[in-house]
Amino acid sequence: MRAAPAGRPWVAGYGKTRETGSYARQEEDEIMDFDAPVIMAYIGPGAGLGAVGSLLAVGSAVVVMLVGLVWYPVRELCRKLRARRERVKEQEAAGEEG
Repeated sequence: MRAAPAGRPWVAGYGKTRETGSYARQEEDEIMDFDAPVIMAYIGPGAGLGAVGSLLAVGSAVVVMLVGLVWYPVRELCRKLRARRERVKEQEAAGEEG
């Protein structure tokens, strides 16, 4: 006879069964022999959708952050190059006139 796990006396198959009153393990008890952590791992639809939404929000924030880290320095570089090109054109135009 096995003893019930510590802290889990309700696990089916340990102790007397309802039908026989004996310590024999019944087939019905084997069917109902649920593991408590599995049962307690259920997430309802509201909590599940909330978790998925949170993961999508965090993922989107990371993608936007990475795009920002790349895009803004490139944009500033393009602006500086454009301004430099315009200055050079203005200097060439001023040199041709004078």
